[in-house]
Amino acid sequence: MITRTMAAAAMGLCICATALGKDSGHSVCSGVAAIHGDGDSSQIGISIVLDDYRAGRRGDEREWVLSWVYAGKLFQGSVREAEAFPRPEYRVGGRYVIMHGHVTIKNGKSRLYVGTFSFEQADAGTPNASNALVLDGKVTDDPDGRAIIDGRTGSTTLYPIKATLPCIDIST
Repeated sequence: MITRTMAAAAMGLCICATALGKDSGHSVCSGVAAIHGDGDSSQIGISIVLDDYRAGRRGDEREWVLSWVYAGKLFQGSVREAEAFPRPEYRVGGRYVIMHGHVTIKNGKSRLYVGTFSFEQADAGTPNASNALVLDGKVTDDPDGRAIIDGRTGSTTLYPIKATLPCIDIST
């Protein structure tokens, strides 16, 4: 009787662990990137929260959401991946590309970033593999076109940017 009870309890724990398995991720990717435009070069601090989770009717897709708080406002963009996850065929140099897509990170009609992103893993297969978010697109340092300190009108011009931001997985 006790062995049946223990077997049933162990089976229940296995089923619960499977049902509650990790099917989402939460990473923070931060760094400083150079903005090149109008003959000058300036820098912008970037800190993006990258969430991925199961999506679709059957749960066979992934949704990737990029969130960036800039000047006190939340800007977001998302991409849905409908293929098998992860993609083992993608390799760029020594890095393994987990997800690659085109995204517009915006708040309402205000665009902060437009371009591509790649979520990559360096040294795949090693115990201390690190992740990075690679941005290649255009960014503005004034998404709302606010007035500058001297009273001039701001600009929502998008400037070229290429950045590789190290990421830390903060999933629970």
